[in-house]
Amino acid sequence: MSSVLTPLVLDLLKGVASDDTGVFTVVGACYLDLDNLPFPAVKEILWRVILESSSPAGGDQAVVDLFDTSGVLGAPDTVTDSELDNSGAADQTVPEMFEVDLRQRLVGVASGPGVFEARLKVFDAGGGATVYCKSAQLILVPAFQPPPII
Repeated sequence: MSSVLTPLVLDLLKGVASDDTGVFTVVGACYLDLDNLPFPAVKEILWRVILESSSPAGGDQAVVDLFDTSGVLGAPDTVTDSELDNSGAADQTVPEMFEVDLRQRLVGVASGPGVFEARLKVFDAGGGATVYCKSAQLILVPAFQPPPII
């Protein structure tokens, strides 16, 4: 019998495009209850997005953030350190993955279950180019728990 714990993946979307500059567009949402997980402890909570633009580097810059709509982290606001952008991509026309661990921002801080939104904001979209948020996920990686000694 295996004691391997698999990560819990919460998909917030499966592809959204935007050319609406300067405003956040909600591209998906998930419900998260850190007190009710299928494993006893979390090693990482990875916030992972995949961005692609219809123009090369410098043409379209975009940011995707994780927004706490329920206020379980204090008040409805962007989760600290969750803003991931494509400004460092060598070629923005190629899908690129960006990731950050938000465990310290969520575990022990959230006051209960809540709804979190993935939001996309486009900058410098002059020329009609579009930014695609191809994926946004929260991945809860379980901490290793040794089997109980009997």
